[in-house]
Amino acid sequence: MKFYVLSDPKDVNREGVTDFLRGDSFNTGRLPDALRCEVCGKLMGNLSWLPPYKAELEFWGREAGDIAFETAEGFLISHRFKELYEKTDLKGLSGFIKVEIVKIKRHKRKYPEIIPDYYYVRVPISHAKLDFEASGVVFETEEFCDGCKSGKGCVKKSIERIVIEDGTWSGEDIFIARGLWGSFLTTERFKDFYMNNNFKNGEFLETENFYKKW
Repeated sequence: MKFYVLSDPKDVNREGVTDFLRGDSFNTGRLPDALRCEVCGKLMGNLSWLPPYKAELEFWGREAGDIAFETAEGFLISHRFKELYEKTDLKGLSGFIKVEIVKIKRHKRKYPEIIPDYYYVRVPISHAKLDFEASGVVFETEEFCDGCKSGKGCVKKSIERIVIEDGTWSGEDIFIARGLWGSFLTTERFKDFYMNNNFKNGEFLETENFYKKW
């Protein structure tokens, strides 16, 4: 299975670049309700964003993006993205909660004349695990739980590529892999859906070309 990394464009001069921030005094879930590793009991990922859903948008051009990135467990999607996604059999996104836009920041003199409704969607933490050895992970210390691929003694310095352990992926078309919090991985089906509908603001990178330093 071929996977890709979905992220926000680094070039703000591209059309449709859109960011968001959660509004002031936003709420998050409680620790007892958080997703925990079934092996070690450690908290996996971040606490969920809870109501009220208020967001500040930041635009860099004439067009509004169909995705706006900010949180490590999800992002905003436009109404058009929501309608088209719900007609597919793609797996992964959940929530689809309408967000109240409380502030808009525009860069340059160009800005969107029409701003769509936006919805917050969550990306699941999959059973898929990062294969540390095949991914070329360099550790400062490497004591970790095999269930969540994390732990107090697991400090990564860099990663050369993304390789998922054989047999661990659980079928999602967009997901977060254990051992690689904060990165959204997608299947080729999700990438084709995105590109064929000409959505704005996403960027896809082949996992073999992924490199990161911490």
